[in-house]
Amino acid sequence: MKLQALLLAVCGLFTLGTCADAGTVTFTRIGSPTWEPVDPDLFAAPIGTLATGYSQFYQTQAAILPPPHYVLNTSIGEIVPGTPEAGPYTSDLSNGIHALGYKQGPDFNVSDFSNGSGIWVTFMIVPSAGAPTGSSPDFMSGPIIPNLQFPLIQSGLTMRNGVAFDAAWSGQYTDVNQLLGLPKSTYAGFSHAPIFLAESSDFGPAGVHPDGHYTSTWSFVDATGNGWDVSTAYTVPLPTAVWAGLPTLLLIGLARRSLSSKRVVG
Repeated sequence: MKLQALLLAVCGLFTLGTCADAGTVTFTRIGSPTWEPVDPDLFAAPIGTLATGYSQFYQTQAAILPPPHYVLNTSIGEIVPGTPEAGPYTSDLSNGIHALGYKQGPDFNVSDFSNGSGIWVTFMIVPSAGAPTGSSPDFMSGPIIPNLQFPLIQSGLTMRNGVAFDAAWSGQYTDVNQLLGLPKSTYAGFSHAPIFLAESSDFGPAGVHPDGHYTSTWSFVDATGNGWDVSTAYTVPLPTAVWAGLPTLLLIGLARRSLSSKRVVG
């Protein structure tokens, strides 16, 4: 199962639009969405392993967005709304990430990308200016991402050194009432919703070393056909000790090739 969660996306891939660059994460509009992604972060943090069912992926989310305004629903493995929170919601994620001291991108180590750790991209989706108003878990009336715009459909691709590494990014995200298991008419929509994405060497082809230059691109499209493209890039270099040993290994290899050539020629 791909590590991705939603409470409640490469510039101009589908349409011409405004490209907003937030450091190492880039957002590009698809059509005319009434919602937008804010507060992007690229960082390394625990995700767990296959042996643990990647349980730390959910624990890390709960640490970034703790109670009372956010709650980890362990039965569905999702962060859901807790007590009402007044906006704006444009720094909740970055505040939690920075408070925990997680390593920021775009430069990481192999240890950040393997053995229970992954490279995360997070951002909050919020209503855009002029969005519809209605009820949400945070208020009786205010700007919302309406339930009618759900499900959100996600697709994506991670490339390593220009070669496909991980295409298992498909996802579908439900409206607020379905997420909370409430009657259909309870709330009109989300006031804000965090998205968590994580990549790791675990999800690439078998036998591929974690080092390399990575690019990940995703598209998030709502039920009206509008949405956002999201892209990021980061580097996972070989450990310094390995680089330090390469000249010696190369010399040994050249010497062996020279001796082999002499044997063949002689």
